Amino acid sequence: MAEWNSKDSFFRWRESWASMCNQALRDNNINQQIDHRSYEEQSINKVASVHLGSSAYQMEKRGEHTDLGNLNREITEDNQFLSEIEERIKRMEEMETEHLNQINAKLEGLRSKYIAYAYERLTLSAAVSTTENQKSNEAVIAKTYAESMEQVTVALENFLKSLDLKKQELELCSPLQVKKRKELIEEIARTEIEIQSLYDRREKIFKAYKADPSDPIFPEFIETKKHRIAFLRSEQSKINTEFWQLVEDNKERLKELRNLRYVNRNQWENFTKGKLKEHYQKNFNQSTWEKAKAQAPDISEVEGTGIRNNKSHRR
Repeated sequence: MAEWNSKDSFFRWRESWASMCNQALRDNNINQQIDHRSYEEQSINKVASVHLGSSAYQMEKRGEHTDLGNLNREITEDNQFLSEIEERIKRMEEMETEHLNQINAKLEGLRSKYIAYAYERLTLSAAVSTTENQKSNEAVIAKTYAESMEQVTVALENFLKSLDLKKQELELCSPLQVKKRKELIEEIARTEIEIQSLYDRREKIFKAYKADPSDPIFPEFIETKKHRIAFLRSEQSKINTEFWQLVEDNKERLKELRNLRYVNRNQWENFTKGKLKEHYQKNFNQSTWEKAKAQAPDISEVEGTGIRNNKSHRR
């Protein structure tokens, strides 16, 4: 049973299923193939969507938007954005014909991709941090309300028991014990007032605390964001390595490349910033843009006859 339900068995079944589907496609002269591997295994720069589940799938099918459906649409838009910016950078690089300009375009293209990835990672990290803080705050609030409710409930139970005992005592009290009966009636009245006050307090607690918040936080939201952050960080690391390898391969011409950088930098940064503004629209943040730029790899400055390595790879 353990082997049947193992992860290895799942992957083998998935591979067999893909093989059967591909054979059927070939038999029907359909020029398409299914790849059972993950995006990461295929070296595709995408994050996979989350599983909707039966309920969310049926709602989406009826045209009703769900939280998971919205999350998948966001994933699709982000994947498309990165794909488009990489394709545009590639075309800009290919426009250069002179060798040195090609190298400079490649370096600026890598830097622009890094900035785009860094911007999204910083944005997602801030969103995850805000969400986790919100969850923590809601937990504290819920605990406070729960404790208040517990106190009210205990007090209410005690007063109800006391009221019941006083009513029983009044029933057993002789009509001749006028003073005693009067005292019991007054005590019953005061107890009923206390009970009503506790009922009112409990109702206020119910109204003050929303057990079903208007913007619920579901586990898939945070986990998917964290998964994408890890993906972006990994891509940044690859871009950083490629950038510095290209610098190393052309270190004899660093001075010329540096001069070209000052000439073409604005064009590349304006392009990258424009694409980010187009994607994030009113949510574009200038401060995040500056942080993303500051993290990007760049050719170090010349100091005397040597090179000063004043740029570190920060993630």
